[in-house]
Amino acid sequence: MVQLLVMPQDPAGASVGLLSSDGRFKRLPIEEFQDLSGRATSVLKLKEGVTLQRAVLCREGQDLVVASSTGRLLRLAVNEANLPVMGRNAQGPVLLRLLPGETVVGAVGLTEGGSVVMASRQGLIQRLPLDDLRRCQRGDIGQIGLRFAQRGDQLVDLCNGSQPLLGVLLADGRSLRLDATSLNASNTEDADTSLGLGPKDQITELVPPLS
Repeated sequence: MVQLLVMPQDPAGASVGLLSSDGRFKRLPIEEFQDLSGRATSVLKLKEGVTLQRAVLCREGQDLVVASSTGRLLRLAVNEANLPVMGRNAQGPVLLRLLPGETVVGAVGLTEGGSVVMASRQGLIQRLPLDDLRRCQRGDIGQIGLRFAQRGDQLVDLCNGSQPLLGVLLADGRSLRLDATSLNASNTEDADTSLGLGPKDQITELVPPLS
């Protein structure tokens, strides 16, 4: 299982985006997911070695932020020109062209004035305003959203910064609760928050509450 996604009560203008590990993103109409049977169905065909990385609830007029392990972020407007709604058999276009050794971390849909919370493997947390990211086109290089304090660190997850409380999962199975309201929204290094993890502790995932 990759992710739990809560379907909206008001489906007007909504769609579900599927981000794969090769940087491709496919947007499907919300109707494809509303009446799934107990046997489920296939909505994305993946090439050998490619995995589903993230499912994202999108709405027209929002922005999609895609992140890579190097801390690189790509912001795209959610519309038919950038992210067209497709059928089940389509693979979707490449949004983020990966550098050697770089991997896709995830994506999040944000409204104007929103922010994104990022977490690094070695415990660095930062909340970045959406307005600090320039809008890009598919295949652009994007910009660095998180600069790492330790050599060998990397971005492991991101989520919507409007959540007041976040869960932080560690590699050994432990979990922490994070008060996201305590994170200043800024792209400066002074805004970074270190969780003070032990030398062998590592973050694997951010878990927003289901609502």
